[in-house]
This record gives sequence, C-alpha cells and structure tokens, in this order.
Amino acid sequence: MEKYSEEVFTTSLFEEKVAVVCGPAGNKFMLYTANDCLASWVPSAALKLFNWLDSPGLSVKEVISKGRNFLYSEILKPESLRQYISIMDSLAREHMKTYWDASQMVKVYPLTQKYTLSLACKLLLGAKDAHQVERISEFFHLTLQALFSLPINLPGTKYNRALKGLENLKQHFLNIIAEKKNTLLETRESTNSNVLSRMLLDKNVGSISGWVKLNLLGRRDINRLGTGGGEREENGEELKSGEKD
Repeated sequence: MEKYSEEVFTTSLFEEKVAVVCGPAGNKFMLYTANDCLASWVPSAALKLFNWLDSPGLSVKEVISKGRNFLYSEILKPESLRQYISIMDSLAREHMKTYWDASQMVKVYPLTQKYTLSLACKLLLGAKDAHQVERISEFFHLTLQALFSLPINLPGTKYNRALKGLENLKQHFLNIIAEKKNTLLETRESTNSNVLSRMLLDKNVGSISGWVKLNLLGRRDINRLGTGGGEREENGEELKSGEKD
C-alpha cells in the first residue's frame, strides 16, 4: 500500500493480473457491491486441476442452482438439521476424546482440518470407516497443496502428485456413489442421514448425481462412452459402461 496506493492498485498474482482494493472503502466495496461488479476467479493451476467441472450437459451454474434449491428445501429444513446436529456433536466429542484430551500439547490447525474433513465425509457421504476417511484426506491434501503452485506437470512436482491424487479421489468417489446406489436399491430406505443418499433419492436433483458421475469420469472417458464404450441416457440420469465403478 505504501509503495503503490492506499486505495487501489494492480499487480500480478499466480501469473494473473489482479487489482487490490485497500482500506475501509475497499472493504465496503467488496462486501456490498462486489457481487454485481466482479466475477469469480480461481488460479490457473486450480482451473487445470478441476477442468472436469465443465459439464457436458448441464452448465455449472444450473447444477449449482439445483444444488442450492435442494440445500434449502431438504438439507436445511429443521428435521434434517436436528439429525445433523446430533451427528456433529457425537463426532466432536469422539474427536476431542481421541486427539485432545490425552495430549499435553495439541496442534490446533491440522486437528481442526481433520475434524472438518471427517465431519464432511460423515454428513455428505455417510462414510463411517476411518480408513476410508483417511484415504480421502490423503488425496484431498495432495490436491490442496497444488492449488496455489505453478501448474508444471513433471514427475516429482506437487502439481504432478496432485493430478495423480485427484484421479484417485475421483475414482474413490465413483465407487462410493455406486455403492450407495446399490445400498439404496437393496434397502429401499426413504430416509437417510447423509446428503448423497438424499440426492440420489430426490427426483428433482437426481440428474445432479448423474452429472457428478459423468464429470468425475472426465471428458476423455465421456467421449469413449459415447463411441462404443457404453451409453449415457439423456440428462445424465444413468450411466452404463463396461468400466468398473
């Protein structure tokens, strides 16, 4: 601020030109008017990592809109919140007892990350196996390290390890979705304590799960499915393939 300007200046960040707004006026601008004037932006490394979010059918905005409507109508309704709060409380107590109570010194940041990810796996995916959560955590942290690094895909680099970790993570999610679908078909349960099961059962957002599955497979696999490796029904509702989920 002292070198350039106390109000606004341009610079370079992560190989991109950016504008920096400063002071109370800048904070006010970001809080009250930024949504009307600015567009969302992520570093180029992150875009290359998550280019599979570009939907072959629905646009990302349409999927986010459907997901938001589902969130407000199903996930945030009082009945669901009561169920989630009990799970959050139970997991927090277990986490504190395991990692905090018996320690003379605790590292708050990594333990908070561990709890947050464990809670997300529990609420979103219904993951109960600690080994499964540990695997997701490993892949997640590999990807996270590369978000703000140079997108150089060479063996041994953070970015290269992140790409491999992301592929493993995508396959892991595909397996979870397939397993959850089979469980729902076998049990025919109408009430579930995790978001993924609710999404698979809800007709209004059922296409989202198909969209997610298609995007997890990636464009190359989608093209192969469309040329003989399998077939995809309209709206991403079902995927039939010779590949293993």
